[in-house]
Parts: sequence; C-alpha cells; structure tokens
Amino acid sequence: RTGAPVNHDVIAQMIAAVDVPVQVGGGLRTLDRVKAILALGADRAVVGTSAATDPERIAEILGADGDHIVVGADMIDGFVATHGWQVSSGERVEDFGIRMVGLGAQRFLFTDVSRDGMLQGCNVDATAAFALAVGKPVIASGGVRDMDDIRALVARYKDGIESVVMGKS
Repeated sequence: RTGAPVNHDVIAQMIAAVDVPVQVGGGLRTLDRVKAILALGADRAVVGTSAATDPERIAEILGADGDHIVVGADMIDGFVATHGWQVSSGERVEDFGIRMVGLGAQRFLFTDVSRDGMLQGCNVDATAAFALAVGKPVIASGGVRDMDDIRALVARYKDGIESVVMGKS
C-alpha cells in the first residue's frame, strides 16, 4: 500500500524460522522487488496487479526467473481484478491466464475475490476451469472454510489444482 517494501525484516525472519518453502506476495510490481524477495530466501514470489496492467513488466519478471514466479489471477465475476481487487480489468480471467502463459508464466494463484475471507466455500469449479484453460499448476485461494473444500479441491487435482491457500479457515 505504501508503494515501498516495509516487511523485509519480518519476511526474512519467517523464512529463517521455518523449514518449508515460503511464497511471498504483496507489492511485488518490479523485477527489483521480486529479486529482493527471492534473495531473502523465498521460494516463490507472487506478482499480481502488475501482471494484468503492465505486460512489458511481467514479461521482464517472468523472463528473469519464471520458475519462481507465481502470477496472481484475481477474479471478480469472471474478470481479472486489479488495484487491490477494486477494479475489474474487463479481461476474462481465462484469457488473462493464457496471455500470461504466452509470456512464460509457469504457475498461478487463483482467487475468487468475492469469496476471499468469507468462509463461504472455495469456488472449485472456477478454479478448475482456469487451471484447465492455462494448462499450468494453479494454487486455489479464497473462501476455504473446511475439509469439504479441501476434499473438493483434491478431487480436481487432475485438472491442475496443485495446492490451496488457507487463511481464516
């Protein structure tokens, strides 16, 4: 929100404290910021809004280290959400994903914004449809409430849903 990184010390402490791969997102809109997060020891960097709004910048980021980049695909009513989920880009989320694959995207974080933090259940069908459209691994996010959601996502693993972000659940 500030336009500058403010949590590097905390992120570095978290990475040092755990023995699992760490994925970091939020405000990573430039190659320098992505490199800084990866230099802290993060396994993956999530790039969101800049992917939807600046194709040259995301192409540069993906070209530098695409294996460690996760492209955020935030959806509102079937369209890509940008600017902190406040604006619809007007681009269908599947079309965005296919465009990103063309630029080198290897993995996505798919969030149905309308469900995020609401504990109403994950939008499994939309997540699977996105995964099938892009043909790349997809991390599900938004609305997970209980083990039924996890089971439903696991059942769609073959469609490309590789994991899930759990917040309030």
